[in-house]
Amino acid sequence: MGYEIINLGEGETVSLKELLNLIGTALGIAPIIEELPMQPGDVLETYADISNAKRLLNYTPTISISKGIQRYVESLK
Repeated sequence: MGYEIINLGEGETVSLKELLNLIGTALGIAPIIEELPMQPGDVLETYADISNAKRLLNYTPTISISKGIQRYVESLK
């Protein structure tokens, strides 16, 4: 049986620090960030390769990461 791996995301890279700040803003708190040296297995950059989603599903992201986080937090209330 064949299969395709499909990543859904915005397709734009966001730093971990920026992501934590976006979550903190959405929650109305200031995150406490303790920066440590890189750990085994850490990677410098990741991103969602959405090319298969575009090809197979005609997927086009329409919501930014900041708006998506805000909407998610609001849905938890």
